[in-house]
Amino acid sequence: MSDSSEQSALNWKIIQRAAWLFFPAIILAHTTLYGIYHMDRERSIENMTHTEKIVVHQQAQHFTRVFSDIISDLLVLIGHSDFTEMLNDPDQDLERHLYNISQEFLAFIDHKGVYDQLRYINMDGLEIIRVNMNNGAPTISPQDKLQNKQERYYFKETVSLDNNELFISPFDLNIEDGIIEQPYKPMLRISIPIVDKYNVSHGIVILNFLGQYLIDELATIGINFSGHMLLLNMDGYWLKGMDP
Repeated sequence: MSDSSEQSALNWKIIQRAAWLFFPAIILAHTTLYGIYHMDRERSIENMTHTEKIVVHQQAQHFTRVFSDIISDLLVLIGHSDFTEMLNDPDQDLERHLYNISQEFLAFIDHKGVYDQLRYINMDGLEIIRVNMNNGAPTISPQDKLQNKQERYYFKETVSLDNNELFISPFDLNIEDGIIEQPYKPMLRISIPIVDKYNVSHGIVILNFLGQYLIDELATIGINFSGHMLLLNMDGYWLKGMDP
């Protein structure tokens, strides 16, 4: 056998011996590293899941808190002294009462900034007072711009309620003159029947809450989380999905 052949055979034996010596160590190291990676991954998933739960819980609490605030606002509005006097004695200085209520509605909408409309609608479905947010410049609608809402679902639902009951609409898009308003304006309507001291109904007061405000607030709560905030209604329809 030549020197080169002997050297090659020797090198091969060294390689084989090294392989036998180091292969188990490599396997052990690989297994250890995989175990560490797996444990770290499981820990990360566990931590992420925990964070997800916290974020979703905070969003749910905020959702509930917003509704509580809206209901409180509505109860304050119908408890205004001019409203009470007007309902209990409608023939006494009606014009003054309506003016005072309109001004109160206007100041309220301007101060809150989260409502698109505030209306007093009589039992015939006619808007008696209507205040519009008007893109940040609240206005009281003139008489010739007031509409009849007798056929709208929220009016029918509310006038059929008992005293102190509330109606909360589905999350939908705003409609004006029978046409969906554009750009799209997500809306929630919360309304209550108004009655006099004899428990006689005189119509409803209804707040149109700007739904985009709530959607944006929920997204802000989870802004530092890597996931996406999604919102569905009870029918499984996307209110806030991946695609705007």
